[in-house]
Amino acid sequence: MDRLEILRQEINKIDREIMKLLDRRFEIAREIGKIKLDMGMDIYDPRREEEILSKVGKYRKIYREILSFSKMEQRRVISESIPNIGFKIGIVGYGRMGSLFANIFRRYFEKVVIYDIKDIEDLPEDITKSNDLKELIGEVDLIMVSTPLTTIHNTVKEIREIMSDMNIANKIVFDIATIKYRVVPELMKFPSGIGVATLHPMFGPNIESHIGEKMLIMGIPGREEYVAKLLDIFSRIGFHMVETDYMIHDLYIIYTIGIPYLLGYTYEKLLKPLGEEIEIFGGPSYRLFKDYYRRISGDGEEFIHFILGHPLGKRIVERLVDIIWSTSGLE
Repeated sequence: MDRLEILRQEINKIDREIMKLLDRRFEIAREIGKIKLDMGMDIYDPRREEEILSKVGKYRKIYREILSFSKMEQRRVISESIPNIGFKIGIVGYGRMGSLFANIFRRYFEKVVIYDIKDIEDLPEDITKSNDLKELIGEVDLIMVSTPLTTIHNTVKEIREIMSDMNIANKIVFDIATIKYRVVPELMKFPSGIGVATLHPMFGPNIESHIGEKMLIMGIPGREEYVAKLLDIFSRIGFHMVETDYMIHDLYIIYTIGIPYLLGYTYEKLLKPLGEEIEIFGGPSYRLFKDYYRRISGDGEEFIHFILGHPLGKRIVERLVDIIWSTSGLE
């Protein structure tokens, strides 16, 4: 027991030394974060991360956690250093993404106002709820539409009609829909005095920090001048903004979101009649697919129908079926 206690004391001493070194490492990481902010650099540098991991041998897994914490600390110090940008912003739709953005925006905007047809409980004190969409539209400078994908184009239309009836100008309206083929035609119909654009956050509602997260931004044909202002606003509050074209965006979203969702749901339907007994035989591939389905199941099949309802969706699914037959060797 004496020998055991001696060894434990030695470990305690080593742990204290490790913690001092980690504190110093994270202090330096925070300083690097400030420099990255000043230089407009991304938090995540894959080449630098791989360079570090290649040198740590069997401690690679431990160092992944250290690097993850370093990035979190850099994001925190950047977030805390961003000043209030002074605009009033309204969010129409307080679902998972709407509530995420409300909590981000309240740190940087002069005022955040939300509108949703459902009851909302436990709203932070610095976020205002409006029970009238007209009231929200009249009160803010920017309007973000974050209602469900299957209805967002109708919400955009409703906002446009209200703004036209009220003869409102000098505001910017944008959506965050996953796919744009139904939203963009509605945005194109806004009066010339209203700014319009379309954005797509390339992250989900469970992010630890928005700093450095990628956001795609697309101009509306004939109204591209409003992209620059939104690029400036969202870059200033810490997002990594990437400008693209909405038609190219939709094509690749079918491949990167629509098809994976389709395969995840298809696999789950294939397995369902087999019952729980199949769990005995499930290996890594099985668990990977099951975990993926668990992560996406909350969005529902209607989400898939809407993405693949794009004019190119049927052609891409037909190509997928051809590839499945060819790969299986059962043609």
